[in-house]
Amino acid sequence: MNRALLVVGLLLAAGLVASTSSAKVVNENTDDLPPGCEEISEEVTYTVRGGSEPARGMDGVAFTFDERSFEVPACAEVTVTFVNTDPIRHQFMVHGTYPDGSTLIELPGEGEDTATWIAPSTPASLMVHCGVNQHQQKGMKAQFLVAGGEGDVPNVPGISGLPPEDRHDAHAHGEETADDRPAPGPGALLALLGAAVAVGLRGNA
Repeated sequence: MNRALLVVGLLLAAGLVASTSSAKVVNENTDDLPPGCEEISEEVTYTVRGGSEPARGMDGVAFTFDERSFEVPACAEVTVTFVNTDPIRHQFMVHGTYPDGSTLIELPGEGEDTATWIAPSTPASLMVHCGVNQHQQKGMKAQFLVAGGEGDVPNVPGISGLPPEDRHDAHAHGEETADDRPAPGPGALLALLGAAVAVGLRGNA
């Protein structure tokens, strides 16, 4: 019984450590052509930094991307490497991609990951944002203009105006929100689970 509890505790610890330390890429597409595209027209690559560092010196912006407007040809294969400059969770999420409607890169803290998607065959203005907590309202918004686009995406800092003020924004009152705190490290999780296993072992002694 004691050995079984120990094994369960170690497995839980391994799972929790993995879940807090890994990046996530969702709906990447490298070969499924959007309607109207007969072939890849061009391959374009970007490296985008996101977090509080790119927002320094920008009034009314707490987080943002260092580039906030991208122009790509129709049917281009677009590869983005997203670099999170903060020890908190951020996303680079592109809306309007084919075939699933969006492509996401999510990082739990400082680090980078890469995703690829294929631009549509007709002019489009695709919104990019961080969907964590209220980071979009704090300035993490950008745009991809495909084949010239259809006008700017609203409220992109430095492009089409600042995000609307959120009166319930905790940051406006000097508060720290849960998603702005660093994720617990592996050591803290292992210590917590070790204590739980020890209690279980004592209870079954």
